[in-house]
Amino acid sequence: MWDFIAYYLRFCRVQRRLSGEELGRIMGVSKPTVSRIENGMKRLDETGAVAVDKAWNTGMLFTLMVWYATLGHDPQWFVQYVDKEQKAEVLKVFEAQVIPGLLQTEDYARVLLSGGMKANVEELLQERMARQVVLTKEEPVELQVLITEAAVEHPVGNPEIMRAQLARLLEVSEWRHVGIRVVPRTFEAGAHPGLDGSFSIMSGSYGDLVYATSPEEDVWSQRRQRCDRMQ
Repeated sequence: MWDFIAYYLRFCRVQRRLSGEELGRIMGVSKPTVSRIENGMKRLDETGAVAVDKAWNTGMLFTLMVWYATLGHDPQWFVQYVDKEQKAEVLKVFEAQVIPGLLQTEDYARVLLSGGMKANVEELLQERMARQVVLTKEEPVELQVLITEAAVEHPVGNPEIMRAQLARLLEVSEWRHVGIRVVPRTFEAGAHPGLDGSFSIMSGSYGDLVYATSPEEDVWSQRRQRCDRMQ
């Protein structure tokens, strides 16, 4: 679907005898960016699609194609996930097994990645650490986290690594834009949505993006309306 969008955008531009620079002015991007989109190196986003539809009176064709493309399975979905995460206004995360990536220390994350038999541990580690900038940038994201007591207690690495990780949780929990709550491992906690698996919700100008994990499959979907706040 993304390849078709790239092809059809170029087809429509050439049909209208527009240069890449002229299309860039319509979309509010540079000529090289237009070229990257048309060559499949970068994806047309919703803002660009809306601008093209308005200028060319397409009946929301490109907007709809981009929307449908986001619904399908995409082997490069995590690239989109990270991009949207960096642009999010609110992040809501439930994690059942481990400390969420945005709150992990470098040593804790390294042990997790090594345990997953990853060949490029250091590369993945640096990527994970780089994502944490969303918490310290000038306008940080509002992060609301639910984690299970089991995730807090499960030993990852040696005691020193766990001590530093728990200290990190305590430190970040004091930040005004971060909220951390723990679901106790008691019968009183009862059933809750997280029993089906960990999930995260990113909210921004693009609406809501939801990523959920379960024993059967991972689910990645988008919707324009905002999700209700986690209770």
